[in-house]
Amino acid sequence: MTSRIELADRLAIAALLLASVAAGAGLLVSGLYRDTDEGIRQARATDLVTLIFAVPAVALGLWRARAGSVGGRLLAVAALGYLAYSYAIYAFSVVIDPLTPVHIAILGLATWSLVLTVLGLDEATLDLASRLRLPRRTTGAFLIAVAGLFALLWLSQIAGAITSGRLPAAVSDLGLPTSPVYSLDLAFAVPLITLTGAWLIRRDRRGPQQASHS
Repeated sequence: MTSRIELADRLAIAALLLASVAAGAGLLVSGLYRDTDEGIRQARATDLVTLIFAVPAVALGLWRARAGSVGGRLLAVAALGYLAYSYAIYAFSVVIDPLTPVHIAILGLATWSLVLTVLGLDEATLDLASRLRLPRRTTGAFLIAVAGLFALLWLSQIAGAITSGRLPAAVSDLGLPTSPVYSLDLAFAVPLITLTGAWLIRRDRRGPQQASHS
């Protein structure tokens, strides 16, 4: 295991411990969130998903990855991506409360863990990952379709707000001037999902320049 991966795993462990505390507090501590009723409902729903799915997925993925499992490493990366995305929304849109520093810390830890993991993967791991048996074309096409649908959905809401001068209900119900989801999805998630889908279809390990024919 490279030094980058070791540091990435330590950051991931810190992120999952803090996420466990933050999500548990969000669900159990009355009056913690200071948002609108709709904002509180969404925050607590995210906390529930974090506790039930994301935290166990990070823990299981790291445990399996340390045993040499490529699937475990991919699971940990996916769950860390969820934490980074979710806590970016907390950091940019949830009203400041006692857990705000924790939310920002989770965002930073999960993001840097992802960056170091990508930079620290060795050739052997990439080779094994590229040989995993997946319905490549079907999965790739599904990812591209999902990215396209989200892009159309968010762009239509933005266009509607521009032409009508009224915020979408999904934004106004939260008492926000805009939605951080628009920026996160359109600037980062949609392009990355589209590229991943295209690379799967091309059976490309890391980018178009290394594509091989199926």
